[in-house]
Amino acid sequence: MLQAYRLRWQIELIFKEIKSYSGWHRFNTKSATLVFSLILMPFVEVALKRYLAHAAQANLYRSGVIEEISTHKVMKSGTHLFGSMISSLMESGKRLMSCIRNLLLFWEQNAKREHPARDGCSGRTRLGLCKLGGA
Repeated sequence: MLQAYRLRWQIELIFKEIKSYSGWHRFNTKSATLVFSLILMPFVEVALKRYLAHAAQANLYRSGVIEEISTHKVMKSGTHLFGSMISSLMESGKRLMSCIRNLLLFWEQNAKREHPARDGCSGRTRLGLCKLGGA
């Protein structure tokens, strides 16, 4: 039970990623609605990126590659491709599927975990916990 409780740091990592990569340092507005939106959007972004990271991992498993995708690397990389995907959504999704495919392919190639052997000795894999979600 104590080992599982230690995994709460995953939630802490989500908040760290949001604070680090969302530009929450200062808002240049007095509109409460705009501030609320600026606070809420990084949560949506993290949830979407993590969902897509699990989809990229599922693609790897289907192709026979047994490697995990690092959600930390996903947060830091592919920003231009993620932005293209969001732009496509704003344009009625005309290029959405090709943008998602490009993004998943990028992460499959560039966001693999660095130390899978170490991960098997500690963390969730040591406890037999597997990822949830994905596509």
